[in-house]
Amino acid sequence: MVLGICGCTALLITAMGLSDSIKNIISVQYDEIFHNDYTVTFDRGISAKEEGKFLDDNSEYIDKALFLNTLTVDAHVGSQVKSINMVVADPSDPVSDFITLKNEEGEIAYPGDGHCVINDNLGQTLGLEVGDVLTVFDSDMREMDLVIDAMCENHVYNYVYVAFDTYRKVWGNPEINTAFVIGPHSEDGTLANPHEQGAKLMDAFHVASVSITQDMRDRVNNMMKSLDYIIALVMACAGALAFIVLYNLTNINITERIREIATIKVLGFYPGETNAYVFRENFVLTAISALVGIPVGKWFHSFVMDQIKVDLLSFDIHIEPASYLMAVALTFLFALIVNFAMYFRLEKINMAESLKSIE
Repeated sequence: MVLGICGCTALLITAMGLSDSIKNIISVQYDEIFHNDYTVTFDRGISAKEEGKFLDDNSEYIDKALFLNTLTVDAHVGSQVKSINMVVADPSDPVSDFITLKNEEGEIAYPGDGHCVINDNLGQTLGLEVGDVLTVFDSDMREMDLVIDAMCENHVYNYVYVAFDTYRKVWGNPEINTAFVIGPHSEDGTLANPHEQGAKLMDAFHVASVSITQDMRDRVNNMMKSLDYIIALVMACAGALAFIVLYNLTNINITERIREIATIKVLGFYPGETNAYVFRENFVLTAISALVGIPVGKWFHSFVMDQIKVDLLSFDIHIEPASYLMAVALTFLFALIVNFAMYFRLEKINMAESLKSIE
């Protein structure tokens, strides 16, 4: 019984831990880390004069804009090769208005010459630490060595952030091929007609594509919703496990002690006293099992999160204290439901026949 109820509590903690680990990553990614409403990609590198023209022609749809270079590079660490999005920006620009580099210790300054900041999931995957040298190659197999200044929080895709000067000294002047755009917001902070404004930006000078952050947010959110069904299934399995174990063991317990229970009823015990006498053992074993299930659930949650890990998504792996309490409370709720179901079995015990039965 202890193993069965322990498994129930562990499964509940795992399911709730899954929910805790995934529920906030979308809001963190697109509210706390990236602040742009649109990502505008140009069909070629544009000049400073063309940057000004883009802003002037679309001033109605642009509140702020950050011009930068973005490209895909390959990181080589030992035998591992990972594809990364490289963001090349000028530290003198208001980068923090568009991207907040942060970790558990607080905000991170944009890296200087020869240095970089990478996201923590990439660092863990490649076994890198702060101070290590990251070697990346572009599509022409040109090499760049970067000293890792810090690792930042990021949940969608892998990123390496470098400065214009770093890029310029190794690969030449970076092309300005991307703009992060923040559109005009209403007083309540919402962006009005993002698709209409995105279409207007799409018609602008040398624009190849416009990615709307809200669309990306919705796509990732829909991916996460599929995990909600898994969480519900795990919780249902936990409830079924607890019910089956408790019901069968309680049924066996009553069957083996039927003369004892009949004697108690003959002696004039009230129904509540009889129930307490029979079910007290269930509650004690449930309490012990739930306590044992807490560390087991924590380990199982860590194991499950490790199994569902993917390169393009980084989960905020943790379990809220309230989830532990809820898992234990649900375990006791399942025990109460079983005890309630078995109450009618106790009421139907025929005292005369039970006392005449031969052990």
